[in-house]
Order: sequence, then C-alpha cells, then structure tokens
Amino acid sequence: KTIKLLKNPVGNEFWLCFERNYKETGNLNSDRLILELFITGDWDAKVKIEIPGTGFKFDTIVPAQTVVNVKIPAEAQILSSEVIEKLSVHVTSNNPISVYGLNRRFQTTDTYLGLPIEVLGTEYRAMCYSESKGLVSQVAIVATENNTKVSIVPSANTMKHPKNIEFSIIMNRG
Repeated sequence: KTIKLLKNPVGNEFWLCFERNYKETGNLNSDRLILELFITGDWDAKVKIEIPGTGFKFDTIVPAQTVVNVKIPAEAQILSSEVIEKLSVHVTSNNPISVYGLNRRFQTTDTYLGLPIEVLGTEYRAMCYSESKGLVSQVAIVATENNTKVSIVPSANTMKHPKNIEFSIIMNRG
C-alpha cells in the first residue's frame, strides 16, 4: 500500500517577496503601488511580519476563520535584476496559517499563494512569458537557510547569463 503525503499551503513560517509590478513610470497618482498580505487560519494566531532589509516589523492577531489584511511598505518591492537583496518578507505564527500576497497598481495586479517552509522542495521550474514590448519575465528566489546554493539553468538569455548554461549562487536566509 502506497501512502501519499499531501502538501498544503498551511504552516507556521513563510519567506516571501514582492517582485516588480510592471514598470515604474514616476506618476505617483495613477501608479501608486499597493503591497498587501492576506492571512487566514482555522485557529486564533499571533502573527509576526518582518522585512529585514527595511526594518519593517508588524505583529497582529488573526482571529480564527477570518482574513486579516496587512499593508506592506512599497520599499519592499524588488526593483533590481540578478542582484541579491534583503527584501524578503518573513512571516511567522504560533498556529498554522495561510498567506496570500498581492502587488497592485493601476490596471495591473499580481497575486500569489505563499508556501510555508515545511512544504518547500529542492527543484522548481519557473514558467514565464516570452519577451514582449520591452517587458521581460522574472523570477525571485528567497533562501530559508544560510549558505543555500542555488543552481539555475535559464531557458532564455538573462541580463548576465546565456541560456541553457547552468550557473550557481550562494544565498543566505532571507
């Protein structure tokens, strides 16, 4: 008899980030950036949110079977490419929770479901759009432990690396 373990998006520790949303135009009225987390759980939870690179810290209570919205400072958005930064969002909780991220601007919204560290794997495939009208695809990687070696084989040329040639980077937690 085979037992299959199911992985689900409920946990007590998450490392997340917010990638660039479309492009920066400088028009603060129509391009106001909104970064948010939506947190929910089956039990009352004490939740701590930290962004080490900005000094942001926020504690909140998430009542059982409700959704709590937390605004994240716009400075947490990753604007660079192929640079290691400390703009990760670390979410911890005393009880299991689910975390959803939202990155919104006028006429463009990106969302994601965060995965807790206990369900993370060691091999991933990023599926992206091909380049169109000057827009390029992107992927962000957040390490959950110090001295994490990440090997990447891009299927398209990147700003610094040719396609189909593996390269590696060493990352620290967050």
